[in-house]
Amino acid sequence: MEWPKVSVICTVFKHEPYLRQCFDGFVMQKTNFPIEVLVNDDCSPDGSAVIMREYETKYPEIFRCVYQKENQYSKGLYPWWEVLFPMAKGEYIAICEGDDYWTDPYKLQKQVDWLDAHKDYVACFHNAVVQCGEHRGLFNPLNENHYPTVEDIITRHWFIATASLVYRNVLKEYPSWRNEIVSEDYLLELLLAKEGKFYYMDDVMSVYRVEGQGVSTAMNADKPKMYEGLIFLMTQMKEWYEDLCTESFDKAVAGYQKEKAISEKELYYATHPIARAFRPKTYKRAIKRWLRNIANRW
Repeated sequence: MEWPKVSVICTVFKHEPYLRQCFDGFVMQKTNFPIEVLVNDDCSPDGSAVIMREYETKYPEIFRCVYQKENQYSKGLYPWWEVLFPMAKGEYIAICEGDDYWTDPYKLQKQVDWLDAHKDYVACFHNAVVQCGEHRGLFNPLNENHYPTVEDIITRHWFIATASLVYRNVLKEYPSWRNEIVSEDYLLELLLAKEGKFYYMDDVMSVYRVEGQGVSTAMNADKPKMYEGLIFLMTQMKEWYEDLCTESFDKAVAGYQKEKAISEKELYYATHPIARAFRPKTYKRAIKRWLRNIANRW
């Protein structure tokens, strides 16, 4: 069996409605090199495992699947670090969660060709579609920088769609605190940025699906906790980078601390009806309505 050039990493949990579309995006890839698809099902209570076995049987030369008997995430273990990354044989790694999917059959070929030609770059990502129900939009703006710096990756938070990322399989060690981080994709990007440069392609080649079950959705539901997690991540990464990018990490922490304070205030007003009635925004809106009513009378 020929050694794979690219290892595709896919984590699955309750993704039955989307999984065929995700897997078909892998199977349709047209490349001049072999790939492997590594899938971990975290003990899904739906039919995800059935679909995985179907594709594993149909494409045994591509799919290698792991079926967890107990949910690992609930134990504080992330399948990326503990299961799938150690299995990867490829020179490059590509990621696509089970509810996202690829739309361009030449996605992997384009990104690998670019990275093969630019040895000083560690990763390549591209634009994507964000899909929320019937609503669709672009993940990155039309004027996105093609050459983001490590400072951009530290301070801009999340501007790399996870399903768009292809990177060199260069990470040989991960922080001992990795499983304490909820934003594992952001942690991965920060680890890679320490190893080399990133390149951005304008091509729209994947879809990021927002359907209300993902980790990012859960994080946005509790924004103070989300920002607390990001502050922890940046504090830990500052030590990981040693004396590199200190100012950027300090800037990121300060920004998240400010956003955390704002979100805590918003949460307080949202959960206390009496306080909401006396919040400054309430008075401002009331005054604006009063002024509009006076103006309309004239």
